[in-house]
Amino acid sequence: MKKIWLALAGLVLAFSASAAQYEDGKQYTTLEKPVAGAPQVLEFFSFFC
Repeated sequence: MKKIWLALAGLVLAFSASAAQYEDGKQYTTLEKPVAGAPQVLEFFSFFC
């Protein structure tokens, strides 16, 4: 019974965490001039990873 209560308490604590609000200048910076053109994206796949 004690293990069940500990598991339930762990679930409650895990899901009660909230995300922090992002602030300009702390977590990221805004560019004055947006980047012109889209970057080229290459995808690689291998069965041997």
